[in-house]
Amino acid sequence: MIRARMLAIAASGLATALAAVTTASDHGNLDKARPLRVEDAYSIAFNSREFQSGLEFRGGRSARSTIAFRNELQFGYARNADVSIGWVSNLVDSRGRATAGQLDLSGFWTFRQESVRGPALGLRVDLDVPLTTAEGSSSLGGRVRAIASRHVGRYDQLHLNLDAIREAGTRRSGSGSNPDRWAATVGFSTPVGLPYRFETTAIAEVGIERAWRGGPTLGLVGAGFRRQFAPRAVWDLGAQWVPGSRQTWRLVTGVSLSF
Repeated sequence: MIRARMLAIAASGLATALAAVTTASDHGNLDKARPLRVEDAYSIAFNSREFQSGLEFRGGRSARSTIAFRNELQFGYARNADVSIGWVSNLVDSRGRATAGQLDLSGFWTFRQESVRGPALGLRVDLDVPLTTAEGSSSLGGRVRAIASRHVGRYDQLHLNLDAIREAGTRRSGSGSNPDRWAATVGFSTPVGLPYRFETTAIAEVGIERAWRGGPTLGLVGAGFRRQFAPRAVWDLGAQWVPGSRQTWRLVTGVSLSF
């Protein structure tokens, strides 16, 4: 009797451990730019690793279409904190050429969990290092992002992202770009198929963006989803529309793999 109970406890513990491992890639977690601008206030799990890879297409009537190849490796180095290194290469840039792109270094911290007193709060700090050596286009860029996430109802979540941005590679005068700007994005995420299935999370967002020194205010609208197609793999797809911008649309698709 005791032996059977011990075996049952061991089996239960093993099942719990396996579940914790196999759900490391969670379609319900919103990562930066995967697939929209908005992200949630939660880091990846402690001591977990995640590799993300995908393609980003941009275009519009007044600008050449571009294609970028994005790769990023994340590591949960502490509870409620992770770091990542990424590489964005331009398969087709605004001049129709293939270029090395830039390295992205990032740190993320969740410093408050959601409770009845308030939302979960997070902070992201990014550093962008251009790999091009063209004159006037090698300045560093970065972003500081404050994040809040809160459930509305049992499963749905609202997310608020506030950004201070310095665009990489925009030192050259006359480029027509605004390297220093702020942005605010509100996102909504909800699981699809409950209570019968839990494999897909739908995402929507609206946002605004403006240069610190004035200029037009750009709005954006986006929608997408993240779908778990294997225990440790998630596929995402998202589209954005930015009226008033030279590149008025953006399409992102890719996969996230945990190990």
